[in-house]
Amino acid sequence: RIIEQAIQEGRLQEAMIQWIQSGRETEIFQRCLCRYSPSRFDSLPPLMLLVVIATISKDLKPNPRLKEEIEWIEMAVRTFGENIPSYEWEQQGFREVIQSALQTLQLLVNKVRPFIDGIQDGYPTDPFLANLERSKLEWIVRTSEHIAQSFSGIRHYD
Repeated sequence: RIIEQAIQEGRLQEAMIQWIQSGRETEIFQRCLCRYSPSRFDSLPPLMLLVVIATISKDLKPNPRLKEEIEWIEMAVRTFGENIPSYEWEQQGFREVIQSALQTLQLLVNKVRPFIDGIQDGYPTDPFLANLERSKLEWIVRTSEHIAQSFSGIRHYD
């Protein structure tokens, strides 16, 4: 209810913090957050988007809400990638942020790749994969790898 109220009042960052600290992330996502369009949350700051990606990715597996989870991940990856050039990383503990971003994106890629493999020639091997678009999954992997690569390049010039 606290999360629901914060979302209704436009306090999205507060709602995300409550969700992440709840200890019941999967349950709250499935009962509450998945009902909202991910685009409603695309104004979250980049570090919060990273946490959203990590929180959803850590338990990502075929389930009835997989399509919604992928849509949220897609929004977070897209928005995070768009905000990288304009964000003032130095103020956020640059090295720690890069390390966290690299770990989070690698986790995401490792979780999404089996879904791509599970959609062979358009015929999913798991019924929960039937609602997923292979091209969307491939975009998430490609974009995550591109973002990670851009961070790796930055890290070497430190």
